[in-house]
Amino acid sequence: MSEDEFKKNFQRSKPTSSDELIFYCQSGRRSSEALDKALKLGYSNSKTYLGSWNDWSSRQQ
Repeated sequence: MSEDEFKKNFQRSKPTSSDELIFYCQSGRRSSEALDKALKLGYSNSKTYLGSWNDWSSRQQ
């Protein structure tokens, strides 16, 4: 996706391959899939939040 197309769809600049990307979802399955795809696309500074939303929300109480 081009920079212009990305900005039109998401109202922000497209991340560069060196930007830190952290993926999360409800339980971690989808964020792991997103991480795999990002790494394959060259986003080498990508990570997933282990435990995802379930873990984070349980720590907020």
